[in-house]
Amino acid sequence: MARYQGDMNSDQEAHGHGTLYFGNLERAEGTFVHNNPSGPMTLYYPTGSQYHGELLVTEICAIRQGRGLLEEWDASTYCGVWAEDGRWGLGVAHYPAIDAKYEGEWLADSRCGLGVWTARDSQYYGRWSFDKPEGYGTTDSDPACSISPQNPMELRGFGAIFVLLRGDVAAGAAILEPFLEGLT
Repeated sequence: MARYQGDMNSDQEAHGHGTLYFGNLERAEGTFVHNNPSGPMTLYYPTGSQYHGELLVTEICAIRQGRGLLEEWDASTYCGVWAEDGRWGLGVAHYPAIDAKYEGEWLADSRCGLGVWTARDSQYYGRWSFDKPEGYGTTDSDPACSISPQNPMELRGFGAIFVLLRGDVAAGAAILEPFLEGLT
């Protein structure tokens, strides 16, 4: 069971600013209204990592759910959509220790779908399946690594990632449609 410390109302409910302490040494801090979290919260991990964003709070733990920013102990970050406590949907991850960045789709806490991996002087644009490049894609560092250069539509889908990240789903879908037809 989580233990609450903070502001309370006259009915002895968590109401105002407070902190929930969980048995796994994590703690969630934010605003509560009648015992329920209200708005974005900050989740602190024993490793020193922090998550700022939407949470689903239970009696035993806090689950990352919705939009949020994870700042890891090693300075890597992820900003994007979360579901079931994992990266899920569109997001951007920065890995300063290896000077790399991934922008694109995530599924079950893995790079999955269309994405762009940038590392130092190279980029890979293409499809990902559980953290590995897969299928159609191209690199700008080594033309010999381009996959399916005879397919003139292969590059159209990659612009959709950036359109979707800006929030224009209709424009992103219009760009992706011919790309996906080219894969079948």
